[in-house]
Amino acid sequence: MSHTPPAPTGPTPTGPARPPALRPPRSLRATAWWLADSAGAIPAALGLAWAVAAQAGNGPMWPAAALLVLGGAARALAVAQARLAGQGLAARFQSGLRQVLWPALLPSRMARGALVGEDAHLAVDTIDRTEGLVARFLPLRGASAAAPLLIALAVAPASWVSAMIMLATLVPFVLGLVLAGASPRDGRGRSMRH
Repeated sequence: MSHTPPAPTGPTPTGPARPPALRPPRSLRATAWWLADSAGAIPAALGLAWAVAAQAGNGPMWPAAALLVLGGAARALAVAQARLAGQGLAARFQSGLRQVLWPALLPSRMARGALVGEDAHLAVDTIDRTEGLVARFLPLRGASAAAPLLIALAVAPASWVSAMIMLATLVPFVLGLVLAGASPRDGRGRSMRH
């Protein structure tokens, strides 16, 4: 990855330049691929169940092997595509951050009394650290909200009782995650006020 400063953004022929977004973007494409990864677990689980039934003498083994290979291949493709989509979005987001931060930080260092290392750290290292957030965390967070529903939907034709148990345990789990995420945020707010 190159760390050369981007060309300055100025007015365009159609009007003034629009500054890039500073909030991390959400990648629906990467999220969809992570959901496809979860969907790929369904044929793999079916293949395992078929293999157990075949071992008990209730049918041939080849469909189990085919389902396991199909599920594994689908998951491998989904993970690869999710990573590519996330990395591409992260690279575009980082480029936008550099367009905003580098012209603001680097020439004004002397006026602010900042050390060279402080600005370099903020302009290079901190921007590079947003990669994991944009490329993996945000898409996986979106997919993790929908994946349990997808799995419960896949289980429902075989056992609606199992699907209902999955959905019933999902609600307290999500509430626990929300409460766990809110308590550190409240603590940070209190510490900032003191």
